[in-house]
Amino acid sequence: MGFTLVIGSLCIMDVLATDMKESIFYYDLFNKIDHSSFIAVLTGIIHTTLGQSNSTINEIATLFATENFYTGIPLIIGANIGTGVMAMIASLVTMKEARLTAYAYLWLNILGAIFIYPFLDYLVELKNILTPAQVNIMYNITLSLITLPFVKYYSSFIDRIYHWRQKSPM
Repeated sequence: MGFTLVIGSLCIMDVLATDMKESIFYYDLFNKIDHSSFIAVLTGIIHTTLGQSNSTINEIATLFATENFYTGIPLIIGANIGTGVMAMIASLVTMKEARLTAYAYLWLNILGAIFIYPFLDYLVELKNILTPAQVNIMYNITLSLITLPFVKYYSSFIDRIYHWRQKSPM
């Protein structure tokens, strides 16, 4: 039953994304942010946070990449940050450990985006070889492997930021 729901959801997203692809609003939006990596990253953050779905932005980025839009990869990088924002929002009503995990996830994606941003133009050139979804997988695996040796330092960094934030008045 669970697998059927996943496949059904993907089919629905495919139909909706196809409708979005044919939408004049989305065509104009993606045409305006074409060749502007920073605006594409911001669009990915906003769309994922408001739409609460990283999979949707992956589908949209893949569809628009077939139309020679160069925004697919930066959109996905922004979607990763947007997923972290969603995790932070969801963790506001949870225990301290869940908030700390969400905070660490958000910072991992922000730092990863800062690290990869100078190389976005090179990643965009891979669009003829790889789909945006494949680049997203490579990006997440690479980011995890780079972070792995520094987990102790990253953990203390997050802990310092989290405790600083907890002490500040709201």
